[in-house]
Amino acid sequence: MIELGVGTGAITSGILAHLRPDARLYAIDLNPVFIRHIQSRIRDRRLIPVLGRAEQLQALMNSLRIRKADAIVSSLGLTNMEDGQRSEIMGQAVDCLAPRGLLSQYQYLHASGEPNWLGRVGLKRFQEEEFLRRYFGTVSSERVMRNLPPATVFTCRR
Repeated sequence: MIELGVGTGAITSGILAHLRPDARLYAIDLNPVFIRHIQSRIRDRRLIPVLGRAEQLQALMNSLRIRKADAIVSSLGLTNMEDGQRSEIMGQAVDCLAPRGLLSQYQYLHASGEPNWLGRVGLKRFQEEEFLRRYFGTVSSERVMRNLPPATVFTCRR
């Protein structure tokens, strides 16, 4: 399993709580501060922190001798990226997934530009589901209002 955008490790901890004992979680982040933070905070032999960029996922997987990922969990802020960057990341993710693999992508409600008044105060409106459908045959979504901030979780299958 691969996590893109480790951040402070909140999702990392949740993944590890449900991961099989023989599985591995490759936690990728471009920020060395976050990598050091999870290395010091989370003691689990299944966790393999990786300093790197999501745009280079295939090269990272090759260097780690991973053929395909069963699942990718991404908290990357696609909304704030240029289209070329987010397209490169999703293209890499699709190529790295096993045939029956899935990708979970989070989008925080405020990042979607909804409700409409957020667009009027300068937040970009980004249709994440429409974007994900360019890469995946099946995309479903679920709003998680109990999360702070509220989020939409997209589950994508090839």
